[in-house]
Amino acid sequence: TKDGWTIHGNLRYPDRLGKSDKLVPGVIQVSGARSNRYSMYRFEEEFSRRGFAVLSIELRGRGQSMQGQLFDSEDVFEVRENLLGSAFELDTEGAIEFLASVDGIDSDRIALVGEARGTRSALLAAEGDARVKAMILISAYEADDRMVRATESLDIPMLLIDSETNWARSGTELVHDKAINSQLMIYPRLGH
Repeated sequence: TKDGWTIHGNLRYPDRLGKSDKLVPGVIQVSGARSNRYSMYRFEEEFSRRGFAVLSIELRGRGQSMQGQLFDSEDVFEVRENLLGSAFELDTEGAIEFLASVDGIDSDRIALVGEARGTRSALLAAEGDARVKAMILISAYEADDRMVRATESLDIPMLLIDSETNWARSGTELVHDKAINSQLMIYPRLGH
């Protein structure tokens, strides 16, 4: 990242990557602050099966993106809590730069999928980056003024997903209301 963090992730290639001159689009999955790069594994499989290259990242303070901390260290909880106000968007910006540099991937067709805290990281990283062409946001619970400004500046298709019983649903609805081009899906009885 621009501020020196090493962010870890999984890169899954579709079967057709490298088998023709045709570039494949990319998807970056940004997990939430309390999950890791494996939390959206099923999405990763489905995107790849449909011809996308998928990079699933762990935000700083999660999984292997611990900046020298061991995952089972006694200090992990404190490290994570101290990072809650961090510039997570730098992690997603770094992921965009990385994925755009991979041979065979169309650097001008990247989509972001953010979950929980990852929605903020995705929105802020996409702001002003013309390579990002679409976004899926799942439970956008940190919808503050900066996130709203980023949302209002993005003229890309957005799918927002939440649950009718999620305590954080109001953030997802706010982002949907402020987005230029979005669709909102609210599922019954599912929590955060």
